[in-house]
Amino acid sequence: MQETVRTLNSQYIYDKIKKEIIYLDLKPGEELSILELSQKLKVSRSPIRDALVRLQDEGLVNMLPQRGSWVSLIDLDMVHDELFFRLSLELSTLKRLEETEIGSSYLKKMEYLVELQKEALTHEDGASYYEADDKMHETYFEAAGLKRFWDIILKEAGNYRRMRILSFYANNIPSVNIEQHRELISALESKNWKSAKKILTSHLLKLNNETKSIIKKYPAYFQEK
Repeated sequence: MQETVRTLNSQYIYDKIKKEIIYLDLKPGEELSILELSQKLKVSRSPIRDALVRLQDEGLVNMLPQRGSWVSLIDLDMVHDELFFRLSLELSTLKRLEETEIGSSYLKKMEYLVELQKEALTHEDGASYYEADDKMHETYFEAAGLKRFWDIILKEAGNYRRMRILSFYANNIPSVNIEQHRELISALESKNWKSAKKILTSHLLKLNNETKSIIKKYPAYFQEK
């Protein structure tokens, strides 16, 4: 029983720190104090250290013996790799949907989540906006019976996801995303798979066109080449 509680606590701590990194509450390059994190989360240092090791394996934390730990700077090579990985899985999922069809309940849930995005945009709430965005895409994977693929994306695409959060503060990008989501739902509803593929590809690759302006606005957040 004690081991189960310890495992649950470790997972919670890992999830908590990762979320703060992804949503930029802990910013790229920021030093991470194991002592301060343990005091903040009211746990011992051991699960904090374990969480940071896991996050280092995912490219989100740098740990140097005798020197300390930092939130990793965003690696653009990893962003591009993670974007390619996500696009490949999204298009494969679309192909599965074409073969199995998508239920109306999933479409309604996606429409509801787009409305949540719209509300979050009104309040300039980037975290809520992208939480709804992620849930919308998760619903799409669930409809295809491939939610485990979405879970892999969440685990492996940390650099890409941080870039998406930064893009929230770029001109017009969130409203364009919402419109593309609506177009995608419409294409899925009408079973226009060719259009859905085109919309989805454009939607995801749009980040490539936003990269320069994001780097210009937040140069300290990126690894130098």
